Formats: sequence, structure tokens, C-alpha cells
Amino acid sequence: MTRRAFFSFLILAALCILPALHGCVVYVPQSRYDPAPPPQVVVAPMPCPAGYGWSPGYGCVPVPEPSAPAYAPVITRVKAATLNLRACPGTSCAVTATLVQGEEVQVLGYGDGWTRVYVPARALEGWLSGRHLSDY
Repeated sequence: MTRRAFFSFLILAALCILPALHGCVVYVPQSRYDPAPPPQVVVAPMPCPAGYGWSPGYGCVPVPEPSAPAYAPVITRVKAATLNLRACPGTSCAVTATLVQGEEVQVLGYGDGWTRVYVPARALEGWLSGRHLSDY
């Protein structure tokens, strides 16, 4: 072994040992990295059985059944000869319509003696004085 070959060998041996040392960084040309993985092909999910729905990452999961309303809607009638339907609960609020005796309303809520209602025949929503509605 010639002197030049020996020193080349020592340099190569040193380069092989250096990565084991803390803080040493060895440059690896880009061509030596593994090629990028091919893009994944997204396959449409298999159809789920009845009562189940597809969720990415989880597969087929149970779908909750729609529950019945917590209460039955309350339908009542206007007992006064005429009754103002207002935009908000109070006599200072604007009158949006005037209802007549016997007109049906669906109760949506209550507040301070006022009743929030929906008038199905006219597709209106507003507030009425609760004391002018029939018992419900």
C-alpha cells in the first residue's frame, strides 16, 4: 500500500467514524435519498349498512336516530275580539298584525306576561299578551 493510498484510507475511515460523534453532520447528496412515495389513491368508501354512515378515518359509524320533540306543540286560540301581534314583548313595540277572535296560534315561548306565537294561517311570528288567549 502506497503512502497516498494509506492516507486516503485514513481519511475514509475518519469520515465513517465521524457520524457516530455527537454534533457531526454528514452531507448526503439528494440522489441518495429514497424517492418520494407515490400519491395515495383515494378509493370511494364501501356502502355502510342501514343505520350507519361513513366517517373518514373511522369507517362506518352508527348514525343517531332523530329524536321526537321534547314536547308537543301547544295550539291555542285568540279569545279577545281583536288582538295586536307585536314585534317584541311590550306595548311600546310595533304592531305587525291584528288577530281576530278564534284565530289559531302556536305557542313558541313565554316572558313577563307575554307569549311568543306563530300564526300558521298567515305565516307570522310575534308576541301577544298571554291573558287574551284561550286556556291551554
